[in-house]
Amino acid sequence: MSFRERVEQALASQAPLTLRSNALRDSGEEKLEYIVERLFARLERPEIAGPIYSSVRELVQNANKANIKRVLFEDLQVNPDDSGDYQEAMTVFRRQLIRTKIGGFVERLHRRKLFVDVNFRYSRNAVAISVRNAAPLYSAEEARIRAKFRSANNFDNLYDFYLDYGDQVEGAGMGIAMVLILLAQMGLDSRLFTIFADRKRGLTVSRLIAPLRPDYRSPRRRFAEELAASGLSADELRARVQTGEFLLPLV
Repeated sequence: MSFRERVEQALASQAPLTLRSNALRDSGEEKLEYIVERLFARLERPEIAGPIYSSVRELVQNANKANIKRVLFEDLQVNPDDSGDYQEAMTVFRRQLIRTKIGGFVERLHRRKLFVDVNFRYSRNAVAISVRNAAPLYSAEEARIRAKFRSANNFDNLYDFYLDYGDQVEGAGMGIAMVLILLAQMGLDSRLFTIFADRKRGLTVSRLIAPLRPDYRSPRRRFAEELAASGLSADELRARVQTGEFLLPLV
């Protein structure tokens, strides 16, 4: 069965879809674009397939770069919690990436089982797309991502963001800014896009939710409503979510 036949079969049965990649080259981009286009066409929202594909593609490229960083840091025996060590290694990382490109690292990524999964869960209410790479965030990465979220929310175009916040150490942070700006231009809440570390499973997850109905309630909104109604503390309610006592469906 061909790739496209498998996608159509999954969509017909409303099954989740997952695309795995070590480096999103031309064939991988074509597969990702096909999934996004066919999914949103089936859900009768083809007009948002383009912006969603652009966003997810950028998130996958960022996840691949993060995995390459792990390969180089291991080779260089870098301590990511040492700021001097980290900054010096990032200079090497950027130079290697420019010279070699992502495709040049495929074999090493495969050997170390550093992959990126793009998972699609969907219903008539919403589509939730999770980009997962097999390494949790370094503390420096987590701090930088939070800063980029704060700064990018103040801009409505990438050019102004780049002029004010482009940096020469980690890259310009354009992926985060692009997703947030595209969400804003589609009239969607920026809080539908999150990046977090799943340390229990050793993953970094970028998640983008595209609501398809005006009455869709996001997990964040459901959590806030339950918190207000239950009288529990936020930590108590989180514990109930973790045990499965309180469910926060994505779609």
